[in-house]
Amino acid sequence: MVYVESRRSLWGALVIGVPVTLGALLFSVYLLTDSSPRDVNGALVSLGAAAVFGGLFVVMPFRALRHQNPYFLVDERGIECARGRFTWQDILDINETTEWKDGGRRRTLTFSLHEATRPQPVERTYVDGMVGLVVARPLLTEHCLEIAVGSCARRARSALASYDHAPWRS
Repeated sequence: MVYVESRRSLWGALVIGVPVTLGALLFSVYLLTDSSPRDVNGALVSLGAAAVFGGLFVVMPFRALRHQNPYFLVDERGIECARGRFTWQDILDINETTEWKDGGRRRTLTFSLHEATRPQPVERTYVDGMVGLVVARPLLTEHCLEIAVGSCARRARSALASYDHAPWRS
């Protein structure tokens, strides 16, 4: 049983967010040491910016790192994600695609499903929405299940290969 999850993008947000937040706080302290009203207003704006950056790039990633649900599970029975459980008999093939969109790379695993396949109930909670600033919502259509794997693509390929279901790369 292998849970596939990604933490790399969260660490990146922390590496950027902590220095920016600390810089805004230090700048606020510097402005507050000057007692002119203009500098006090600047300090308040800087403190507001520190609060926004701290919330987006420091607090959210720390919460996600502590309580992150996995993207999906791979085990001897099949796969399980936020859209349900699918047995290996439900899956025709697995393709991995890489698209270059909006200046970034988007990696997706597409599980082609037999017609009339219905997902079974899941045993736990999985990512279904945002992880930090990354969208990680599995898409289930009539004929396939798509899971954006992003920075955890290597771990996902390894997990699938450990159960003899390595994806085709295109």
